[in-house]
Amino acid sequence: MYRPVLLAAAVFVVLSACMADGAIRIVRTGATYSTVQLAVNAAIDGDTIEIDSGTYLQSTAWATVNKNNLTIRGVGPTRPVLDANRSSLNKKAIFIITGTNTTVEYLMFTRAKCTSKNGAGIRQEGPHLTVRDCYFYDNQEGILANAVAGSNILIEYSEFNYNGAGDGQSHNMYINGVDSFTLRHCWSHRANNGHEVKSRAKVNYILYNRLTNEDGTASLEADFPNGGSTYLIGNLIHQGVNGSNGTSIAYGAEGVTNPTSDLHVVNNTMVNNRSATSIAINNYATTYAQVQNNIIQGYATTTVGNCTLTTNWVTTNAYLADPANYDYHLTVNSTGAINMGSDPGSANGFSLWPVYQYVHPCDYQSRPVNGTIDIGAYEY
Repeated sequence: MYRPVLLAAAVFVVLSACMADGAIRIVRTGATYSTVQLAVNAAIDGDTIEIDSGTYLQSTAWATVNKNNLTIRGVGPTRPVLDANRSSLNKKAIFIITGTNTTVEYLMFTRAKCTSKNGAGIRQEGPHLTVRDCYFYDNQEGILANAVAGSNILIEYSEFNYNGAGDGQSHNMYINGVDSFTLRHCWSHRANNGHEVKSRAKVNYILYNRLTNEDGTASLEADFPNGGSTYLIGNLIHQGVNGSNGTSIAYGAEGVTNPTSDLHVVNNTMVNNRSATSIAINNYATTYAQVQNNIIQGYATTTVGNCTLTTNWVTTNAYLADPANYDYHLTVNSTGAINMGSDPGSANGFSLWPVYQYVHPCDYQSRPVNGTIDIGAYEY
């Protein structure tokens, strides 16, 4: 499987050179509108709103999405650019979503700012959100989701790049207390002094993503401050030389207040380039974390806290294909990983066996089955 996506800020620069005259239409009626908000106002529950390729500035892009079962998607050769121009609707976001069960697809959200330093591409205030094939660049928060009981959030095939106000309190994505959060086949990188992923959800599925600080100043690659049943499987995780925090994965650092407390870190490839003291996994909870089948390269400390380590490869050199360019595939010299893993089993009825592997950018493929499972995010 391959899903082409727009990646670089250069794409945004090209599109912003001139404002395109794109149409915003409700598919049900074919009626067109000059702003996203006007289309939302005219929509009824269950409608689809399409936004043509082009750049939509400030109030043309802003919307309070208060209808239910609404789909808002970009169409055309390039993602429509929703450019807040360093402002935001109601000092919150480009989209403020209060309706139920909203789907957002193939859009770019950029330059959302406000005085609270929480200007977001999407501010999720209602229950149930799906984000697919979107790009969040240079907002104070990529996605900021309120705590909503019963809500489930799915983000897939999307890129988050250089979001954060630089204060360490705003992040590429910040999911508060919802029932479940799933992040899969995404690329979250270069958060501006914040985290690549932060979630307070009761259940977290972090599956087959690339979470890489690269040349950025990100703090943690993944933070679950209130615990919860949390599954990190098949991810590429990188701590860069300029990272502002030496820990890559933190769990329960602000008190385990979620009703369950179990962490499963399985078949990830973790690479540290930070010269200062570094920790791969810091478990603040009293319950043991399962740490199994991971490549952990270059960290000063593998784990802190209660962790059960099984068939991991802790090394200074895993002989990965091209680690300088974040290609963490195994090579013939990766002998500490090939056929050296073990069956991770299941937890809470959820299989921990990695069935996919990340394909860059923002895609996945089935993971081959070649004898005994290999350690790390890729099968040789």
